[in-house]
Amino acid sequence: MMELYKAGKITLGEAAELAGVSLRRMLDILAEHGVIGNVKMKQQVKALDYAKSL
Repeated sequence: MMELYKAGKITLGEAAELAGVSLRRMLDILAEHGVIGNVKMKQQVKALDYAKSL
């Protein structure tokens, strides 16, 4: 699951679901194993644009 997440093949939510843990715990698990986020700049901009529109 960590390799799939690192490769961008699954989302953080999907990784957490597969592991049976919360998103927060999944972030901790990934960090404990030295896995950094796989969110691309385009995705971050899209999320920020969405947040601004609320």
